[in-house]
Amino acid sequence: MHQSSLLPVITGALFLASCNADITDSLETTESVVYEVALQTDNIDTQAEHHGEATEPLRLCRLFDIRAHLIETYDADGDGLLSADERDTIPYVRPHMRDDNANQHQRRKHQRHKKHARKTIKRLLRLYDEDRSRELNAAEKAELDADLEIRCENIQTKRLADFDADADGELDEEEWATLVTTFQERFTAKRETILAQYDTDEDGHLGRDERRALHQDKRQAHRSARQALKAEFDADADGELNAEEKASLRTYLKEWVRGEHLGEAGGPLFLRH
Repeated sequence: MHQSSLLPVITGALFLASCNADITDSLETTESVVYEVALQTDNIDTQAEHHGEATEPLRLCRLFDIRAHLIETYDADGDGLLSADERDTIPYVRPHMRDDNANQHQRRKHQRHKKHARKTIKRLLRLYDEDRSRELNAAEKAELDADLEIRCENIQTKRLADFDADADGELDEEEWATLVTTFQERFTAKRETILAQYDTDEDGHLGRDERRALHQDKRQAHRSARQALKAEFDADADGELNAEEKASLRTYLKEWVRGEHLGEAGGPLFLRH
């Protein structure tokens, strides 16, 4: 085959590879974990199962502080970055593992959590990938980082409004403990609601069939939420979002990333814990 005839084949292969590229591959593990923690800091109840193990670091919400804490605490090989294995040792980005000999259910739970986390970061990055290049350029990443810093400010403001009992502008240990307890009680109440609806054999946990029923209902709820959100921004009611409508939706979703709707129902599914 002549070199000239190989060019279309090579070009086509490169094009297909770029189309199939995962935007999360453009981030190294450390950046991905920093973003993941930054999105969790307003939902301490999602980590209640770890008891006191994970909640203290979730006081942090500025990207620099999160990164510094992660590197100082979990960078076992001292290279200034987090590997995939080091990531798996971080309690607030993985499900709780009771011991080193985790059973099959725990391992499946761990893998589901990692898959969900990857999807969350993927959706976040796609929201800021304005040029649809499947990676964030410097300007796009700067916008995302700036929005997450604003999110931090809004989280801190809401925490003070809700839990700063002495109104001194910061949370002391007692106030922080009250915050953690409140969020953990919400987590427990949510878990009890789920068990009441799906634990049909009343054994205190969800078996495979019960989890399947829960996940099926979640998927249906997510589909309905997506359809409702699309309809809300479909100004001309033609069933599709044109460029202007998509831009309006993107602007709205970024408001949620910035924490402008903390405590409200709705918003992007990837910010629901």
